[in-house]
Amino acid sequence: MDANNDKIFYNRYNIGDCYNSDSIDINLEKIYDIYDQHEINNIIKIQKLIECYFTETTLYKNLCKKNKIQKRYIKPLFLEILNKIDVSKYNTIDIIISFCEYFQISYKNLYDELPIEYKKYIVKYFDKMYNIVDDILNDELIF
Repeated sequence: MDANNDKIFYNRYNIGDCYNSDSIDINLEKIYDIYDQHEINNIIKIQKLIECYFTETTLYKNLCKKNKIQKRYIKPLFLEILNKIDVSKYNTIDIIISFCEYFQISYKNLYDELPIEYKKYIVKYFDKMYNIVDDILNDELIF
């Protein structure tokens, strides 16, 4: 990657071209260890949807020329993209993971910016899988 290319969106500063949709940067070696083939295919589909819907968002023109998304744009961008994705087809957790990976945002930063209903969903999802909140009596400790 040369110095004129944005590391996240691959836009060229001098001519203003935004993300090159021919390649989505997914480190398949890492995800093969964690996910099965069906889950990998879903992650790839979700990332392609995120890429497609990102170009249609109201924030696209503001963000495509920056090399990092400012914290104040994380929540509105996530919610705008999430509203366009058919959540009956894809797991919301996979959408969250794909969003963070696509925009190179830490999971904590997205979690901190999410509305409370999404935070509760995430905690309930992981509690169901791993019993992470058995001893916590007060929701405010988590949220």
